[in-house]
Amino acid sequence: IKVLFVAHCMEEKGLFDTMLAVVLANRTLAERRSPVRLKLLAAGTFVTAWERAKFDELMTGPEFERAVEYLGFVSGDGKQRALEECDLFCFPTYYLGENQPVNLIEAMAFGLPVVTTRWRSLSEMLPANYPGLVPIREPEKLAAAMIQLMTQETGEALRQMFLARFT
Repeated sequence: IKVLFVAHCMEEKGLFDTMLAVVLANRTLAERRSPVRLKLLAAGTFVTAWERAKFDELMTGPEFERAVEYLGFVSGDGKQRALEECDLFCFPTYYLGENQPVNLIEAMAFGLPVVTTRWRSLSEMLPANYPGLVPIREPEKLAAAMIQLMTQETGEALRQMFLARFT
């Protein structure tokens, strides 16, 4: 299952929480003897040298190395391809200036199930009681939501919301 993260590669945008959540989800799937594994495709640029260094350090661990692929900055056809080829979209932001992120709207446009945080107005962008909403800074709950959504959510309802609200 391919999980896509598209944003500035920042702690507050949820990059490191997403990375850890994918590793935790893979551990859970392995414990359940599932043959399915998650692979994170992280797209974006690093804002600070500290965040790049933290990413590089995490990637030295074998679980992260197997579960995470860094795409760098993507746009145009590359971004479209990433959105088309992925199965889930994860954006667990708690960035102070977050309000109505374009990346969530794009994921909805592509009919991707979304895992995001109950941060500011983000929950208002999604259906009531949407199972992909999690608290900030809780990678364990992110992992559980990813596993739940990959088996229960097609993303079609989000596509319909996009068509109704954002075109």
